[in-house]
Amino acid sequence: MGEEKRVIIYNQNKKQKLVLFVAIFIMCLVMLFFINQKEGYHADEIFSYGSSNSRYENIFWSYRKKTPMHHLIEEKIFQDGNVFAWIGRIKYFFIDHKEEKDSFINQKISEEEMIWRTSEEAEDYMKAKNNRFNYMSVYYNQIQDVHPPLFYTVVHTVCSIFYNSFSKYIIFFINLPFFIMVCILIWKILNLLGREKISILGVVLYGLSVGGISSMMFLRMYMMLTFFTILFLYINLKIIKNNMIVDKISRVMLTLVPILGFLTQYFFAIYAFLVFIIMIILFIKRQEYKQMKKYIFNIVISAIIGIFIFPFSIGHMLWSDRGVSSFEKGNIVLRILKYFNLVLTYFGSKWEILTAFLVIAIFANMINKRNRSSENAIIFIPTIIFIIMVSYLAEYIELRYVMNMLPIIAIMITVSISSIFENEKYNEIIAVIAVLLLIGYGFIKEKPLYLYKGYNNYIEISERYKEDDLVYVGYTFFNHMQSMPEFMNYRKTLMIYNDQLDFINQEDELKDKDEFILSVNWSMNPEQTVEDVLRISGFSNYEMIYYGCDEIEQTIYRIYK
Repeated sequence: MGEEKRVIIYNQNKKQKLVLFVAIFIMCLVMLFFINQKEGYHADEIFSYGSSNSRYENIFWSYRKKTPMHHLIEEKIFQDGNVFAWIGRIKYFFIDHKEEKDSFINQKISEEEMIWRTSEEAEDYMKAKNNRFNYMSVYYNQIQDVHPPLFYTVVHTVCSIFYNSFSKYIIFFINLPFFIMVCILIWKILNLLGREKISILGVVLYGLSVGGISSMMFLRMYMMLTFFTILFLYINLKIIKNNMIVDKISRVMLTLVPILGFLTQYFFAIYAFLVFIIMIILFIKRQEYKQMKKYIFNIVISAIIGIFIFPFSIGHMLWSDRGVSSFEKGNIVLRILKYFNLVLTYFGSKWEILTAFLVIAIFANMINKRNRSSENAIIFIPTIIFIIMVSYLAEYIELRYVMNMLPIIAIMITVSISSIFENEKYNEIIAVIAVLLLIGYGFIKEKPLYLYKGYNNYIEISERYKEDDLVYVGYTFFNHMQSMPEFMNYRKTLMIYNDQLDFINQEDELKDKDEFILSVNWSMNPEQTVEDVLRISGFSNYEMIYYGCDEIEQTIYRIYK
């Protein structure tokens, strides 16, 4: 009889794995469908390519051949071969006297004149063709940024293999394996929690939600971060299920995963710390002090190694423009409500409804005959507190900052459905209907982010006028980067603000030309800008080629004599 039971369980597991494989395969096809719909880019997505591939230039600057940071390092830091002197100067400028560093950089910006950037320079920024496998450049570029280097290192490696190409599919196919592994981990966690019958529903709820699709369409490090986040949760759940015993495999994973997660995105450290606190409470509650010492040792070692690999992380987290010391809080309660609304909206519900649903589920778990308090604590508490902390720390209210919580939210919803209807006869049918309603309602209310429909029109225009120069009037030193695919087509590009239009005639670039292209951001008053450009440049006529689309907000004109 025992042998018969084992055969039945084996066949059930085999069938479940087959269904999981089919579900993931279908979801991958859905992701391919949406990446084919993606036409344009967020400026940060372009930064993913440029900061990974450009040779010691993290941003495609508009006004210099050397960045202000280049000047700082050459003139103030690396003046000699004394390594200890370097360390002292880095501490002086980056920690003790940050105001002096900022003043120096701002001075260098104001001293530099605007320059025309060629299409070749734009290609060099986006592609790794002349900078292949240069990991020191990647590391250097991330020192200047506010993110750790692991994701950029992976991007640079793939781009170095396909060294003469820029394509949205490069990072998409970096994201895809992480997405697949996230789906598998959702399934494993739900099985670990005893929800085998509806575990695949949790996978589908995440993978086909508007939030899950948006995570895949965003060509940044957040899908990689999501994988390490949920893997860390899985490791800790395994320890709980193993009666708080930290075996050798767990110790290796507790060291390796936090290092990789931390070097992917700093928000991983917040989540890991929250899980760490819950685990310490559970160790103490069960009086497993010996196992707790092992756990603490491996977590501390991972933190030390992570900081040793990228010590600049300390400055990024504490003193950069995205660090905890720079954020002006505002109405934190309102921000928290907005973040919870954002997360739950992309799972197809208003936050009030789904929050009430989750609260009911928690009580349902409490009165259930199976004791799941430790499992619920490690899943629910860090997730909720993480979203609250991100509401406080994140510069903007955007889904990307909580994307790594989306699979855990999917697990929470699936567990909640299962808990509420656990003793019902048609539990699985109810769960299927609930998940399908959530996914369907999500697509009715929202659409996947980061598709930038309409950007192909800009590309077509840049190809049509590729022999012309482009004057690009933007509104920040960074957001022009969403138009880098255009810059690779135009002969030369001048990137300016509307108070810098006098640079149009710099070096007599346009004097011998019959026409050039003007791209003006909507916030710059395009009609007035065109009039000013005609007056300054000496050209007489213009025609509007393309008004623009909501997600790009650049109006294109042809200026001619």
